[in-house]
Amino acid sequence: MGKHLVEKMEIFKANSKREIHKKIRLVTNEPYRITDERVTKLGMFKKQYEVTAVIMSEVAIADGRMDFQETFAKSVVKNRPKTDDLLKKEKLLEMLASGAELATSTPLLEERKTQEEELSAMRQELAALNRELAVKMREEREQNSDFVKFLKSRGISDTYVADFMQAGRKQFKQVESAHLDDIADWFVPYLSGKLALEDMFDLSNHRIISLIGQTGVGKTTTLVKLGWQLLKQNRTVGFITTDTFRSGAVEQFQGYADKLDVELIVATSPAELEEAVQYMTYVSGVDHILIDTVGRNYLAEESVNEIAAYTNVVHPDLTCFTFSSGMKSADVMSILPKLAEIPIDGFIITKMDETTRIGDLYTVMQETNLPVLYMTDGQNITENIFRPKSRWLAERFVGTDRRQVLE
Repeated sequence: MGKHLVEKMEIFKANSKREIHKKIRLVTNEPYRITDERVTKLGMFKKQYEVTAVIMSEVAIADGRMDFQETFAKSVVKNRPKTDDLLKKEKLLEMLASGAELATSTPLLEERKTQEEELSAMRQELAALNRELAVKMREEREQNSDFVKFLKSRGISDTYVADFMQAGRKQFKQVESAHLDDIADWFVPYLSGKLALEDMFDLSNHRIISLIGQTGVGKTTTLVKLGWQLLKQNRTVGFITTDTFRSGAVEQFQGYADKLDVELIVATSPAELEEAVQYMTYVSGVDHILIDTVGRNYLAEESVNEIAAYTNVVHPDLTCFTFSSGMKSADVMSILPKLAEIPIDGFIITKMDETTRIGDLYTVMQETNLPVLYMTDGQNITENIFRPKSRWLAERFVGTDRRQVLE
């Protein structure tokens, strides 16, 4: 006897889809699928949902697989061409079956032993083929499952899809048939435990703070937001910018500095940067110096050398690599090795409001082990910056509309 899943259809009614899911779960914990859905209005504001669900149930069924394998293997031997010699051997085997006594070791007995070994080998080969076929069929079902579609819709790479599938198999009997709501309920706490976030980080413990990153990721606005975070703690702040190449960059920064009533110094060379830091240290006497580095294409060696020259004269207490949430993980991972001579303490991820595909961010976090210190999600310098929590990031990964990821 073996355990097998069979399908049966049932109708469920409730005032919401979530209640229907709960009712189905009271009936069974096995996978199910919805084949028909109807909505009935009850008055002006109420609705009743009625669905037809196909539920998988586990039943015991006699398993004839081994009987088939043995019959098939025996038939192969039985249907071999029967030579005169083989007919004689079969006659002798019939005599053995009827109880006739023979010598303990004869050529015919050896032949019978050989045939039994052949049968055993064929059974083992068939069993191995069955196992291989079962694995391939399961993998094919998994690749077309809601779980894999969900992971890929969030930007998870194939490498980490395989990791999540391995964990999912331990959680669900058949992950390829698991309901998306059940997957999401398990996935949020599971992912929370895999995210590297720095809970004990305190920005006010760092005096010289520098942001580096590609052009256009929002370093200037982010630096101003960090300045505001420190000003809220009654700390004094000074800004320095080395980004004089981008049109309007200094004017934009000066406008932010004026709003916060904070001094801004422009440095056009490493020597000027060193002088500006000394001025703010010994003359202005500010608690924190925030440095905006020039935006460049970090895939070019000369750009990296330029950034390193500025960084090496001031040795910041905190250096954050800043990149947009929409940036591909492959691009980030190709840039970071080029910055090996610049100590990077963590990441700041900008423009979190502009994407829902944060699988690339997960890839970067897993492959670098650097913490995400801040995230930004808008242009408001007093509001749109925050310290992410692992639970929040996991829920953001899943999304509020779980069905939407499959469209």
